[in-house]
Amino acid sequence: MSYRIIIHALMLGFGPVLFFMGCGSPSATPLPDITPKGSILLQDSSTIAGEPVDIYALFDSDSITGTWTILWTDAFGETIMTLPQQGGTIKLPIPEEAFKKTGMVQLTLCHNGKIIDNQQLEIKSGPPFGVVESYAGAKTMVVGSSQTAMEIVIPKDQFGNPMPDGHEVRFNYSYPGKQPEVKDRQVNNMIAAITFGTGENDGNILIGASSGKAMAIEETIELTPAWPSAFIINLISLIPYADPRQNIIIRSNTITDTKGNKVSDGTVVHFTVLENDLTVAQFRGFTSNGIVEVYIQNPDHTADWEIKAVVAGDIKSNTIALGFEVYVQQMPITYNPAKKILVVGPVTGHLGQMVTDDLPIEVTVSLPSTSMMFSGKTDNGFCTLDLPSDFPKGNYDYSIKAGGRNLTGKLNIK
Repeated sequence: MSYRIIIHALMLGFGPVLFFMGCGSPSATPLPDITPKGSILLQDSSTIAGEPVDIYALFDSDSITGTWTILWTDAFGETIMTLPQQGGTIKLPIPEEAFKKTGMVQLTLCHNGKIIDNQQLEIKSGPPFGVVESYAGAKTMVVGSSQTAMEIVIPKDQFGNPMPDGHEVRFNYSYPGKQPEVKDRQVNNMIAAITFGTGENDGNILIGASSGKAMAIEETIELTPAWPSAFIINLISLIPYADPRQNIIIRSNTITDTKGNKVSDGTVVHFTVLENDLTVAQFRGFTSNGIVEVYIQNPDHTADWEIKAVVAGDIKSNTIALGFEVYVQQMPITYNPAKKILVVGPVTGHLGQMVTDDLPIEVTVSLPSTSMMFSGKTDNGFCTLDLPSDFPKGNYDYSIKAGGRNLTGKLNIK
């Protein structure tokens, strides 16, 4: 017994049926070899999915003996129905479910396993229904490149049957900065498709598709800028002194590709700081609205710097040259034996002012056999450095480093 036939019959909702391959009779008893008269009558030779048609079997009164069967064959399998023993006209009990799938149906009337008549019924797709199934890709493309993207749609009727070849689908779409366009495409092998190039502007291609009253959900293809073109960096803020509490601010112009599109937000720009042709620092920034801005800490020593930037590996900016002068002018040092502390200050700056808080101070005291370094920050113009309780006494050489200035001298620690 064919399981495929059984399952299909149950799915379609047929009543009690006999199952066997072909049109063979279920009876093993030999029957007379007669030529009965019978035929299949269709109300229509075609119908729309979900719209049943009446199908009849017609018999002469002399043809009621033996076993009569109808074989229903479609793309999903075969189903055999045994007809009642009566003459005249019989309306075939075809369930509505059988009319919901499209395709050609072969109807075969058999008597005792012998084919008496054949008819065909075509079930066509109904009108497009619901949300049209759609797919778009690639999801991103680079402006001005040779890349292409495509959207395909699969319009179906209410029973999930695809539209036939030649069915028309309308695509509405718009490129960034352009007026909407409309193109019609025909279904071929269940799908209708349209392709897209990259255009000249960054942004999104918006795509809509419709078939009859059914519509697809909007699809989006992102157009990203191409490789950046040459760009410029500008000095926005500079305090030209060796004071590491200060920052240089550098900002680029609007970085674009060769088509004038701003580079994508988050594009990485690398900054390099050179001193005496050697790299002393590297920074990176990320574009926002096509612009990148970085803050670079001032050096703690006098220096001449060159700063340049690069994006996309080899697109270079101009070079900015900067010079940093001595910031600190005076910073005397004394030793307080009662508290065992070193006091640096008052520390004065290039305008003769007392420097503000948190300027780094570095003091090194040394004997021929040993040296020790202490560091701190200014507070109200002074920097206090604690010495260890067992710090040895002696006449020390000292050096003080702060704000680009280095001072040396002698210090007696008693």
